[in-house]
Amino acid sequence: MHAPYRGHRIVPAASAPLDAFTTPAAAYSMRRLRSAYTGPAIRLRRASDNAEADIPFLGFTSFTGAPIDTAAANAHCNATTCFVRTWYDQSGLARDVVMTTAGLQPLFVANCQNGLPCARTTTAGQKVETSAGITTATGKGTLNAVAHRVAGGQYCFPIALAPGSTGNAIFINNNPNEWALTDYATFLVPAAAENAWHTAVGVINGASSVIRLDTAETAGTVAGKVTTGPISIASQPDAGVTCSYVEGIYWDNYFLTAGERAALTANQKSFWGF
Repeated sequence: MHAPYRGHRIVPAASAPLDAFTTPAAAYSMRRLRSAYTGPAIRLRRASDNAEADIPFLGFTSFTGAPIDTAAANAHCNATTCFVRTWYDQSGLARDVVMTTAGLQPLFVANCQNGLPCARTTTAGQKVETSAGITTATGKGTLNAVAHRVAGGQYCFPIALAPGSTGNAIFINNNPNEWALTDYATFLVPAAAENAWHTAVGVINGASSVIRLDTAETAGTVAGKVTTGPISIASQPDAGVTCSYVEGIYWDNYFLTAGERAALTANQKSFWGF
């Protein structure tokens, strides 16, 4: 059986959630974000024999979105564990995020959130990231992520630019009930219910920065850093924590408006069912 669809009131037939948005600089998801994208969703490595397979998206049916084909994933991963080796970029810029080291690949969980799949990190160092550095145009832009700290009290980074304190990131803080938008010197920290799914949109624009967490916004100052480095998704720098991830998007030198932020987070909450 294919996984159930979500967001039937939000995503129209033959459309995708980002079709009405400015094309992002990078986009990763366990569902199709742009109808113009026709490639696979992820590449999975199975533990039993290290065989790899690309997993496609399902098509659009009536007023539904297009999640990955979990039947194809389950067939490849039958009776063994699978890991995310590649998470394909849907922006059209081929900025796929990859982890070739087997022990550092995020776990693939087929039934993660309301019957839909996710990537999950449980060990320090797990992540997928671009193999080449991305140079930001102005150091300003918009980050978006949908994630969940399942257990533990350490950091998880759903999306980061040039991770390691040289860029910008949305991360789940080591304090309970906190997410953050940061330049690693200043932090915008809205309250976030612990052990729950959240969607965050962070606009990085100096004194006009803002982070929207679900339906509430927190404004402040976050410096946009002009930098060159990888885009990192589903990154866990610390032991003692388990986090799940379904979506990460980056717009370079483009600020989602208040209306766009509200529309995107409403779509994500409806589709993923939280």
